[in-house]
Amino acid sequence: MIGRIELTNWKTHADTRINFRKGTNVLIGIMGAGKSSVMDAISFAFFGTFPALKHKRVSLEGIITNRPEEKESAEVKLEFSVGGNDYSVRRIVEKGGGSSALLKKNGSNLQTQPERVNEEIEKILGLNYDTFSRAIYAEQNRLDYMLELRKGDRKKQIDEMLNLDRFAAAEENATSLINNIRNAIADEETMLSGIDLNVTKGQLEKLSEERKKVEEGIRKLDSDRAGKAEVVEGKRKEMEGYRKDYERKKKIGEEVSSLSGRAETLKKEIEKITKMEIDSKETARLIEEYGRKSDALNEEIGKLKIEERERAKRVGELEGSIATLSKKVIEKNRLEGELSKEKPEELKRIVEERTELSRKMADAVAKSRSRLEEEEKWKKELEKHLGACPICRRELDEALRKKLIVERDELIGRLGAEIKAGEAEKAKAEKELKEYAERYDKSVRIAERVKEYAGVEKEVDEARSEAEKERKEDNRLVSKIDERSRQLEAERNAYNDAKTKMEYVNRKNNYERELAEEAGRMEKLKREGEGIKVDEKRLYELQDMLTADSATLSDLKSKLEGEKKYLDSIVKQIDDKAKEIGRFEAMKAGIESRRFIVNDLNKFKSALVDTEALLRNNLVQSVNSILQSLWPKLYPYGDYTSLRLTAQRDDYVLEINAPKVGEDGWSEVDSVASGGERSITALALRVALSMVIVPNLRWMILDEPTHNLDRAGISKLIEVLGGALPSIVEQVFIITHDESLRDISSASVYVLDRDKAANGTTTVGGIS
Repeated sequence: MIGRIELTNWKTHADTRINFRKGTNVLIGIMGAGKSSVMDAISFAFFGTFPALKHKRVSLEGIITNRPEEKESAEVKLEFSVGGNDYSVRRIVEKGGGSSALLKKNGSNLQTQPERVNEEIEKILGLNYDTFSRAIYAEQNRLDYMLELRKGDRKKQIDEMLNLDRFAAAEENATSLINNIRNAIADEETMLSGIDLNVTKGQLEKLSEERKKVEEGIRKLDSDRAGKAEVVEGKRKEMEGYRKDYERKKKIGEEVSSLSGRAETLKKEIEKITKMEIDSKETARLIEEYGRKSDALNEEIGKLKIEERERAKRVGELEGSIATLSKKVIEKNRLEGELSKEKPEELKRIVEERTELSRKMADAVAKSRSRLEEEEKWKKELEKHLGACPICRRELDEALRKKLIVERDELIGRLGAEIKAGEAEKAKAEKELKEYAERYDKSVRIAERVKEYAGVEKEVDEARSEAEKERKEDNRLVSKIDERSRQLEAERNAYNDAKTKMEYVNRKNNYERELAEEAGRMEKLKREGEGIKVDEKRLYELQDMLTADSATLSDLKSKLEGEKKYLDSIVKQIDDKAKEIGRFEAMKAGIESRRFIVNDLNKFKSALVDTEALLRNNLVQSVNSILQSLWPKLYPYGDYTSLRLTAQRDDYVLEINAPKVGEDGWSEVDSVASGGERSITALALRVALSMVIVPNLRWMILDEPTHNLDRAGISKLIEVLGGALPSIVEQVFIITHDESLRDISSASVYVLDRDKAANGTTTVGGIS
């Protein structure tokens, strides 16, 4: 059951809320009042589309209200119940084409993506949009939609609604598959007809014999290659050993020559240092003495520098203090100058006088305002009391009362002027008081700061005196540091000269030790070289023999690789021939297998045709059974007694019965029925198809169902919609401008109205 719909900025609906009821729901109103858009919203809430949108008679953005002012979005919310569960679906359309959706089940989110919401609702309702639009929703003036379709289209759409189109599609696919398999059989038979399998087998035998011969030749070549490789390896090792000895002897000669040159250089250096006649003991004593003096001077200079840094730091601190104190002296002088102009005692007296004056003015204004209020009160009393004075209670005549009122008006005016003048004077006095109070506060603060600066001149003088003493001491320390630094430089130069002489002594000792070691190494290398017996001519002979054997080995390897490649080509040809023979034999077997498949598919195709015919017959019988029950309730006259749907080879025909004497008089509705009769037959067909296709979903939406009906037909329709149809269909929704449909018994009537001249929005009222 559809329970409630909420529309916000949906076409002409700014804010519409409708609670639907079970049975017949009539939406009535003038053209353009927004009736059909309510049903479009129901369709959109369920499936995200409706007929006008589906057929592009309106754009998605065209749903959003644009008069009397443009809106940025439109929203529809629909509440419904199916199978004991309560659902709500909300869809929002944004300007620019964007949309969103939310589906809830029993208060909990079920889906949030528009496509998934559509799929979920189709599962819940058991139908899709196409079935909904054909069987449940009769668009405006399209109640007889099924009768207007051409033969092929009507059969296609009714078969789709009854799900019989799947059998036709399966039959078509089976036929296509059978034809494809037959074509494949014919192609393979044509291919096999031009092939001699015995020739291919003979070629395979020759290739196998050739393979054996090549494999034998490869084995012999591989044996020869292995023997020659062993010979080459032996000669390579022999030559490498001989070359190693040769290179070693050559290297020994080079090392002996190098050592001999180094020994001559060492001898010359030793002679050179010996001529310098350096006393090593005296030099060592001087190094120790100069080092000791340098260390003592370094230590003394370090202490002097520390003391000098401390003095310099103290001078800097004092100079900073002097600068700060000097600024304070200047600030003190400036503040004393200001204080001489604005004395706190004088300003304090003025503030006290202004405070008293402001208080008096405030009291005067308050008294005047109090008296004004009293006079205004008396005036009001005079205006109300005609017989006695409101103050003294004496008798008043009209002239005296008016005179007193005039006197009160004059007094009230004077008091108002006094209050206004007093307020101005009071404001002026308060402004002056504020100004003097601020000046007084400022002078007090200045006096306090002057006290804080007391004695600052003395502090400046003391700091300057101390800074001068510290500078003199710092200069003395700098001079002493310079003197000690010059002494340290002289000691270091003497120390470095002694160190240089000692280095020559140490170098001579090292040279003498190195000369002795090099002589021993040179003797050892000479003996090793004399023990190595090698000949350069023999080395070249070994190289030539290795080159010749290596060339022979390389030739054997090349022949072996060539034979292996030839063998690979033979093996590949054998494999190709074997596969070709296997493929041809498999093709023969496949042809026979496909013939069996074609036979089975033909049986399946026949079964599809029989099943489709049986189902169509059963479904048509179900539709006709409902039509037989509905027709007497829907048709108001007796000339046509029954209605039926007949399935033909290429169409469905709706037939109506006008009995003749002794026989039935079945005729196609299109050939005999008037416009009104067509509408009633179309309504009956829609109800029957809906009950067959969606038996558990008893809804019907009819937009302007009285189109083409005469008064008797409308009267009968009202009777059916108020009684017979609600007993069959759970909810019926009627969209109409026909006021006579208000008379449907037990119907819920919703009156939709709109001021079209002013581009107004839809209002809903008159619900009964």
